[in-house]
Amino acid sequence: MALVEMHFHWYAISVCSYVDLVGFLAKNSGYPVPTDYDQTVLGVVWTWRNKVAAHFALVHPRQDSAAAQAQSVMPQIGVVNGRFQTQPFWIRTAGVSTKGKELQWELTTFYASVGRAGAFS
Repeated sequence: MALVEMHFHWYAISVCSYVDLVGFLAKNSGYPVPTDYDQTVLGVVWTWRNKVAAHFALVHPRQDSAAAQAQSVMPQIGVVNGRFQTQPFWIRTAGVSTKGKELQWELTTFYASVGRAGAFS
């Protein structure tokens, strides 16, 4: 599971860097690019990268609950319906419960969906 989790971290960081570069190049070529281009294209993966993969919410809290901060340094990957998924667990810290639904994604499903949408073509 640690190796699978490492792949999620690697993918989130790499794809965000790639999409940042695409947005930068498009903007400098005169194409209209929203200021939140990477968040628009990547959605939950961008959020997960910022709260878990690139820097833990525990170390760099930005309006994160105590539960979200604690969860950022715990194992992030589980198997749901036969697929590896981020944030599959419930957590309760300081009386606050969260499932981290806003941070749930599956690598294969996400990649297939952005490929169909033409985000990387």
